[in-house]
Amino acid sequence: MSLVMYRGSRIALLVGVIGCSSSKPSTTVDAPGTPGMDAPPPPADAAIDALPGRACPHELTEITRITTAAGNTPYDLLAFLPGNIDGSGAQGVVLVERAPDSANARTLIRIRAALRNGGVFTIPTVSNLVLPQEGPEKIVLGDFNGDHLVDVLFSYVTSFPRTSYVYIATQLADHSFVFQPRVDVSACSSSNDERLMGLAVIDVDHDGKDDVVATVSYGGLGAPPLGVTVLSGTSGGVGPARCVASGGVTSGFPAQMIAAEAFRVDDFNGDGAPDIAALYPDRIRVFFNTGASQFTLAPNEVAYNGVTRIQFDHLAGRSHQNLVNVLIADTMTTAIRLRIDGTGIVASDPVPVFPEVIDFFFPEFAVGDFNGDGLTDMIAVGAGGMFGVACDRSVQWDTASGSFPLPVSAIQTFHWEPGRDHLLIQTTFDLVLYHVH
Repeated sequence: MSLVMYRGSRIALLVGVIGCSSSKPSTTVDAPGTPGMDAPPPPADAAIDALPGRACPHELTEITRITTAAGNTPYDLLAFLPGNIDGSGAQGVVLVERAPDSANARTLIRIRAALRNGGVFTIPTVSNLVLPQEGPEKIVLGDFNGDHLVDVLFSYVTSFPRTSYVYIATQLADHSFVFQPRVDVSACSSSNDERLMGLAVIDVDHDGKDDVVATVSYGGLGAPPLGVTVLSGTSGGVGPARCVASGGVTSGFPAQMIAAEAFRVDDFNGDGAPDIAALYPDRIRVFFNTGASQFTLAPNEVAYNGVTRIQFDHLAGRSHQNLVNVLIADTMTTAIRLRIDGTGIVASDPVPVFPEVIDFFFPEFAVGDFNGDGLTDMIAVGAGGMFGVACDRSVQWDTASGSFPLPVSAIQTFHWEPGRDHLLIQTTFDLVLYHVH
């Protein structure tokens, strides 16, 4: 990804990366030979406006909001997860809230499905559930029983001896949620210190039910994973784990997947089937889904620093999807677009931001098409609710900045209406949906 920053009436602010300062503006370009992406000399504002794509939006209009549990109950908001919650095609939000109950050695979980109802969200019901005291580690959505109602997966690990489990909270017709029995994610080996590492929700066998793909380590804290397991979606949630890749097993899942510590799932090659991007401590690899329970390793991989943040670069009108790699550091942050095609991943040049350009830390980052031009935009939020926007103009990036009227603790891309993305933010007491324009 190449970013060009200019002085003048355009604000020299790069989004999605932490700013550091410099005595002069910096220009970076994509890798040589990338069609249409080599950056020209800085043009005048009129020339910027004439580029393909649209100028960066930087103003906010509130659309609606959801009141969270904070402030008036013992619960706090643990996660908010956008998705096609009720199968209607309209995006809603699952709110997962938590309250500790140490006296009874358990964690209280509350799930609320906020569904689209015209121009607002409504919450038909509240589900009160219980997890062991350790509480959840990972929370993700999936349709594990194939009924077109989104379910919620919780993973957790027991105290020593450590074993990793998943609980599936299946959604009922009235949009309440009920826990199914827990399932052990390990199947390739055993030890007294097993830890779930990578976790992907993906329909690997193409039966219309989401499955769970997991990597598990057996050597304690810091040990690499030694096996890949699959928990198939069933009418009751997920079935028992089965080992599909380990030292002596490779059943449709390449051995290179075993050591993956995290996964990202999307259709990366545009064939309509979801694929897996696997993250390792030093690289990212792509495994294309070539058939039911069959994956093939793409030849091209990219180097990766395990402390960076990998974001989805998912645009509704694009046949294949990409990723963005954001490295957050104290003195300099870089963003790298990871373009994915049939050969694997091709990384653009890293884009630095220097200290004087922005003087605050960017803790939150979102990728989408916020101006509706069909090209990638990035929004990053820093201290005091300030935010920056970077917008792809095909041959370079345009930038802008603004500020939220409320403190921001988390942001997510949200699909409220066709043709553009919106921004859902977590504030102290509410989730607020904004139109960025």
